Amino acid sequence: MGARVRLIEPNSFKATEDGYRFNVRLNWYRSLAISCIEDLTVTLDGQVAAPETVRLEVNGKELTLAEAEEAVETYWFVQDGLGVHVVGAGQVKTGETHQVAVAYGMRAPYIAIGPGRFLVNLNTETTTCVAA
Repeated sequence: MGARVRLIEPNSFKATEDGYRFNVRLNWYRSLAISCIEDLTVTLDGQVAAPETVRLEVNGKELTLAEAEEAVETYWFVQDGLGVHVVGAGQVKTGETHQVAVAYGMRAPYIAIGPGRFLVNLNTETTTCVAA
């Protein structure tokens, strides 16, 4: 059996002036457009982040989840971590330990499973992180 893919990159959890951020890995064999992300959810210490507070940082761009739905020409490359930035000042301070979870679906637009339906790879991970 192969090694388990870590979705949340180790040592990527950081406190920011306006919230916190971490990197997520793509659990797929090829790069996909950001618009293929479905239902991305971030949880910090059991509290789900409001979707409007989540930003995705990819290829030097920062996108809201709504903007990501339309980003058909912005790709998440297999070798790159996707930055997840949650806005909400004071939630995380450097040196604190938190339970961080991420869940998302990744639609494969080239694997049809029915009329107008495509394969969705569901991904989830919960881990304990110390904020840098």
